[in-house]
Amino acid sequence: MERQPVIGLTCTLDEAQGHERVNCEYIDRIAAAGGTPILLSPVAGGREANEAMAQHYLQLIDGLLLTGGGDIHPRHYPTHDTSSEALALVDLVDENRDWLELELARNARTSGTPTLGICRGCQIINVAAGGTMHADLLTDGLAEASHRQEPPYTACTHVVRYDAETHIALNCRRCSACTTPQQKNAAPAAAADAAPCSEPASTLCRSCAVATTNSMHHQCLATLGEGLAPVAWSEAITEGIYDPEHPFYLGVQWHPEYLDSQSAIFAAFVEACRS
Repeated sequence: MERQPVIGLTCTLDEAQGHERVNCEYIDRIAAAGGTPILLSPVAGGREANEAMAQHYLQLIDGLLLTGGGDIHPRHYPTHDTSSEALALVDLVDENRDWLELELARNARTSGTPTLGICRGCQIINVAAGGTMHADLLTDGLAEASHRQEPPYTACTHVVRYDAETHIALNCRRCSACTTPQQKNAAPAAAADAAPCSEPASTLCRSCAVATTNSMHHQCLATLGEGLAPVAWSEAITEGIYDPEHPFYLGVQWHPEYLDSQSAIFAAFVEACRS
């Protein structure tokens, strides 16, 4: 029997029930793509214990999936903001999980371990590289409507433009708004799907495509971490990032695990973990 790549999935603390959990959608997507999922839980003991545990976990896995969940404590931003104003805007902070995932993300990047970050996981990738976050996209005036939809999460309520020329294949239709060579060589528009691409050609996107996705976040990326590049956008918000120097180091702000149309992300990720 061919050995399947082992993919480590980080866990979410369910304080009400007193246990760590991972939504079955993550597990099922990894298994369907040909990977063997295992769960990576934080441990009691704060920074030292969880950074040590991250090193042990990385010896066991071929790939890392940083899952969704609560907000990262703002002390991990470069500004180290622990003011009451900053803390009032964050939800469901789990500091043991923060220490574990930040260490996993940094070391997976330096070791070349394929990594996929989803929602919170995308934010972990950014903060681990020295990036910052907007604490609340509505409070900061970055969106006209909430990016946090109600169930069912299989419903696509959100439009994302992405760079179809990177290593990320999302099985999505071409962006019909891009009709001229100038538009095709510009970055995706920070507006609705119908708007033409009009941003300066300072980012990737010589082949602009769109996806309809779900959306479940209230925070968003502000400054990008060192060496990271944007790869997906919605309104004025960066919805996807990656490291162009890494075999597979990708974060997306939406939740592809709920969407059959996004299965190519998991197929590409698990394939990267084979090598």
